[in-house]
Amino acid sequence: MLLASKHLNITMGVDIHMVTIPPSPAPVPMPHPFVGIIMDPFDYLPLVGTMVHVNKQKRSNAGTMATLGTVKHIPMGAGFHPGFMPMIAHEGIQFFGSMTVKSDGTFFSGATFNLMTCSCVGIPLGSPEKYLPTTTSIPIPAGLPVMVGGPQVPDIQGIIMKMMMSGALKFLLKKAGKLFKKVKSKLKRGCGC
Repeated sequence: MLLASKHLNITMGVDIHMVTIPPSPAPVPMPHPFVGIIMDPFDYLPLVGTMVHVNKQKRSNAGTMATLGTVKHIPMGAGFHPGFMPMIAHEGIQFFGSMTVKSDGTFFSGATFNLMTCSCVGIPLGSPEKYLPTTTSIPIPAGLPVMVGGPQVPDIQGIIMKMMMSGALKFLLKKAGKLFKKVKSKLKRGCGC
């Protein structure tokens, strides 16, 4: 049994990113630290977010995002290789959860279990981003322990649903931006400015 994972748990690990080291123009794989917290802003939205709390903090299950502490990786060497720049997501995602415990329809994650964080080599969970399970979450005690039992397995269905929701949100925001521009241009023409 593992401690239940929740928001604001610390995440620490290593990502592999391709950098340029002069004088060679070829990409060189180099480890970069991933230090951050588990924090998914969608969990705080009404109607969309979660109502499940662990020690007065939002729960984190398979599909919950981890945010890099520096927001973006600080490149080692002369900088990231330009060919691999689109692959750097600067984030992590909880991919594993308990097969027997669910919250909000997806597997409940246990703390101290690996997270998938961005790497230039690994499993393609997004396009074109790739992820590897090279980061672990460190639980911060905040009350009585809440335990999650059962084997920790990948939640493929939960991750696919999370990606579909993310893609749908991007699509809606793009459409809303176009609609806003149309309304703005019509208002501009209507006022005779």
